[in-house]
Amino acid sequence: MKYIAIILFVFLISCKSETKTENGIDTSVYEMWDNFTQSNPEFKNDEFLDSYLFHNNEFDANRLAELIVSGEKKAGSGLYFWYDEANANLPKIGTKIIVTHFDGKAGAIIQLKKVDTIPFNQITTDCVCCIRHGNNY
Repeated sequence: MKYIAIILFVFLISCKSETKTENGIDTSVYEMWDNFTQSNPEFKNDEFLDSYLFHNNEFDANRLAELIVSGEKKAGSGLYFWYDEANANLPKIGTKIIVTHFDGKAGAIIQLKKVDTIPFNQITTDCVCCIRHGNNY
């Protein structure tokens, strides 16, 4: 159980399609990062971002990516239990992530603006990245 977050991460990354570079990352992810840093030179020296998809099946991963791209999805949550059991760091404000579709194609670059650790039943639409905890699942 201590490594559940790591296992989940590996599982999500393994869900990507066969159109990849030798590093296992779709070329569109590199292209998006290059375009972003050209348009925002202040980030040119930043390390290359991690890329993630937000579900373990094609329908939901693509639906969530499209909601993020359209601006309709602006919040997310995770279980505190996963971070606690894996002894992993909680997400940090300012972290940027490239969101991908199920096939690994880049969809958007997001940045965490707020991170709260709150009971599940207190998550609001204002929350950008909430970590659920407590007995209120």
